[in-house]
Amino acid sequence: MKTLLALLLSLLAGFAATPKTVVPTPQTDAASAPVRKLGERWVDLRPLARHMTAPGWASRPMPAGCEGWEPHYSAKVISVGRDGLILDSFTPGAAGRRTIYLRNLPDWQLRKDGDRVSFLAHNFGTYNYQSVGGSRTVAGYDYGTLPTPEEKADMDRKSAEITAAHRAAVKADLDRKVSEAKERAEKARAEREKKP
Repeated sequence: MKTLLALLLSLLAGFAATPKTVVPTPQTDAASAPVRKLGERWVDLRPLARHMTAPGWASRPMPAGCEGWEPHYSAKVISVGRDGLILDSFTPGAAGRRTIYLRNLPDWQLRKDGDRVSFLAHNFGTYNYQSVGGSRTVAGYDYGTLPTPEEKADMDRKSAEITAAHRAAVKADLDRKVSEAKERAEKARAEREKKP
């Protein structure tokens, strides 16, 4: 009995000491890389990241501007190619697991067969590649490219300009409304004073 108890305690101690592996989610991926370039346009994924935190999000339409972006959970690297990854992936709403191609994932060249990745990517159609069994066609996804430091600084500057212009427009609108309210109050006071 003492031996069994000692064995259980050592197993529990070993289990408690085992570090947990934290697998990033598409939501954390969107939060860590919220702005990406897809072709020639910049995409802000923050509305999609917020959308994905709501209960039942998978059954609701994607926010405007985020159509075509899909979350992929714990996709397993099958092959590292010259220009991207072939993955075994799971996407909510899709028919189970499926093989896909992913391009532009940061540091994709450092991945190895069997690694797991979670990410948000945009479906661009299909991708053809040669496998041992012959030619295959799979769904193709683009992670998008991250802004360079110069592009990020330019976006921040433009955002500040837009924010300043928006604040000025809001202040002008508020000043106009206050002025109109004062005029209405003055007219009402003058009308009351005219009456005997």
